[in-house]
Amino acid sequence: EEDDAGKRGATGGPGGAYVPPHIRKGGAASSGERMGGKYERDDLATLRVTNVSEMAEEQELRDLFERFGRVTRVFLAKDRDTGRAKGFAFISFVDRA
Repeated sequence: EEDDAGKRGATGGPGGAYVPPHIRKGGAASSGERMGGKYERDDLATLRVTNVSEMAEEQELRDLFERFGRVTRVFLAKDRDTGRAKGFAFISFVDRA
């Protein structure tokens, strides 16, 4: 005896064929699926900054980039063992300008 899930396959299509999310029964809206959570954000107003000093601090980067617009988030990649910056950061702004 095989249940409906077995007949559709893991992806929702007959015989295991891929079915895009917007076509699936009860599928996501046309804008696509979102995972949500605290990491969801709009990357259109985010800069990747490289060649950042090992000694850099998040507040220093925020102060430096505030002159270009309101900063909403600063992510400074740090080494887990030493706590020093890895050399890159992401700066998110309210508006893309």
